[in-house]
Amino acid sequence: MASVTDGSLAGSDQKWSYLQLKILALLCGEEMTAATMEKMYRHLGQLNSINPGRFYIHWKLCVQHYLQGIRKEGNLILKDGQVIIFYTTQWQKFNANCSHVLRILDDMNRMLRYHGRPRRTFLDMDKIRLIAVAIWKELVVETCHEQWFGYIRRSIRRRRIGKTINTSLVVAAIGLYKECGVDVYLTFFEKKFLHDSFQFYLTESLVRYENFTKFRIDTTKLLINDLKMAEKELGLPQRPTLYWLRKACEKALIQKNWVDIFNEIKNLLSEEKLDEIKTIYTYLARVSEFRNIDEIRFYFFNYWKVPFQESKSDLKLRDFGALLNMHRKRSKFVVGVYQDEQYRKTELDKECLKFLSKNSTQPISELLARYCDSLITKSLPDIKDDEVPDVLDKVMELYSCLTHGQDEFRSLYHKLLAERLVCQTSASNQNEILMVEKMHNYVFCEILYLANLEILLKDVQVSKDLNGRSKFRRQQPNGELSVDFNIQIFSADSWPLARTASKFYPPELNVYVNKFEEFYKLKCPGKTLQWLDTYSNCELASNCFRKRHVFRVSMAQTKVLLMFNSNDSYSIQELIEMTKLEMECFRRALRSLVRTKVLILTKDNNRKQTDGFMTTDVVALNKQYGSS
Repeated sequence: MASVTDGSLAGSDQKWSYLQLKILALLCGEEMTAATMEKMYRHLGQLNSINPGRFYIHWKLCVQHYLQGIRKEGNLILKDGQVIIFYTTQWQKFNANCSHVLRILDDMNRMLRYHGRPRRTFLDMDKIRLIAVAIWKELVVETCHEQWFGYIRRSIRRRRIGKTINTSLVVAAIGLYKECGVDVYLTFFEKKFLHDSFQFYLTESLVRYENFTKFRIDTTKLLINDLKMAEKELGLPQRPTLYWLRKACEKALIQKNWVDIFNEIKNLLSEEKLDEIKTIYTYLARVSEFRNIDEIRFYFFNYWKVPFQESKSDLKLRDFGALLNMHRKRSKFVVGVYQDEQYRKTELDKECLKFLSKNSTQPISELLARYCDSLITKSLPDIKDDEVPDVLDKVMELYSCLTHGQDEFRSLYHKLLAERLVCQTSASNQNEILMVEKMHNYVFCEILYLANLEILLKDVQVSKDLNGRSKFRRQQPNGELSVDFNIQIFSADSWPLARTASKFYPPELNVYVNKFEEFYKLKCPGKTLQWLDTYSNCELASNCFRKRHVFRVSMAQTKVLLMFNSNDSYSIQELIEMTKLEMECFRRALRSLVRTKVLILTKDNNRKQTDGFMTTDVVALNKQYGSS
């Protein structure tokens, strides 16, 4: 048995050698007779059934032997153009001959399938093709690509400076990379092409920097010409080569002119031309892996923090408005520039809050609430009506960054809102509603608080409806209104008002108070009214002075002034007994009327002159009021 096995092995080796010679001949382009082809089929079928995997080893040896001969012949060629022509021709020839061999092997597979041979004896056509390409890459591309790319580099450089080149040869050279697969194209051509393009733009580009607008126009023209050359003439793919070529061009030109660009940005920042800076930054940020972008970001942020680091002894509401306006402008710029880096805006908000806490004698929460109050009452002339929503947004953004004091802000704003609605000092009811809507976006998990604010606004509208239905008015014979009685109804649990209830209204108003109580009982049965004369006010028209005046006064001041319809002067004791006001309330009312010179206080000569007054002092109506 052993001698038979050795003989069969020797016979199989001879058959493999025979097949190897014939396959090498096919690769060289030789034609085979029918008898030779039949003998090859027979040997392949017998040998492959014994050892199916051995064919791939002999195929690899055949391809290596063939390509080594091609490489030796190519090394004798010195001119770059002839080298490209030679290897392009050889690749086409090699590709055609390999395809011819694959057709022969595929015919053998069909014969094996026809005779019912097992599937393991079939040859894998894809594997055979991959082996051939891998050996071409190893023996030809990896050893000759420097010479190929040298020719491509020099040709593209000549084309970029306006000289004529042999485009067909360059395209053929690039095709040598493409035909070998994506990995060969990316590794041996695209990476080097992009690096060489970057160095060309960095050292030999004719773009000169005067200003960013002209620089961008010149860069765009250069890019259009270069991309047109790469796509139309060289046939480079749109993705990814042309995409990264554009990035390389922009990156190189920016890096070359970086000092001039950065100086222009500094000048624009000093002139507060934020829109132009945004355009430049957006263009710079688009260039991926541009290391200098971190430098400009750092400079931007430090520049924005400078106004918040300057010391100020005491920050008033007007100063706060100017600071908020500046912060609003910078925040808008931050949002536009750092679109994917919103944490920058939060950092800017925190810097602003640090500045406020350092330079304001008031807590930040109180400062924000009172600024909102001044804004809605139109106490700030610098803010236009169409700017109010943006300013309120910025205040609420600062509020959301507060680490402590949010409860104090909500409490104080609730109180100030109630005072504005009671005293009717709001410049626009729409702004009140707008502020409540904005608080819905920032005051999280405070449903009860927001509901109370909405109740306040709703109560004002209910009061208007009730006044329209009651219409308690009295007219004089000449048709003028003598008394126009209006009320405001508040929900007791929602309004943060001091509930010092009293019902000491002047006799002129008591009849209307009683009538309204009767009307309200019929309209809302089961509900009781608690009158708050502390928050009541009147508009009194005067007929006792040389000119007609209308005074807007509190209820306590109204009681005092109405006493002078009967007499021109009273002692302090008489006024206290007639008005029935508490002493502290009476003192405040009388002091304000004397200070405005509506009344004249005459002090008793038997005591020292002091800032206060005694019950023996006399108060008289100043009939000369407003004459000077």
